[in-house]
Amino acid sequence: MNTIFENKTFEEKHFLDQEGAAYRFSLIENVSYEVCLAMPKGTHFFGHVTVRFSLKEKPTKSISLDLQALSIARLSINDQLVENKDGDAQQVLTKHMVFLAP
Repeated sequence: MNTIFENKTFEEKHFLDQEGAAYRFSLIENVSYEVCLAMPKGTHFFGHVTVRFSLKEKPTKSISLDLQALSIARLSINDQLVENKDGDAQQVLTKHMVFLAP
């Protein structure tokens, strides 16, 4: 599978700040995760993650989800594929976060 979003800031240390956490908390509820990992010998692993949540209200700016990953091969929201258009990969996957546009 081809990588469509690459995290160019993977080696840097980044953390969710209090403002970002409060914004996310104000908008989402009923969060659940399904995680399936393959961990072959070596330093990297790969897998599939499904995150489900309910929005309390329509966001006015991007919502971030924590993800410390080198890349994302496929990203979909509500079964709609998110494409990397015009080099916007750094707006989607950066600083150990996936940013979901409003």
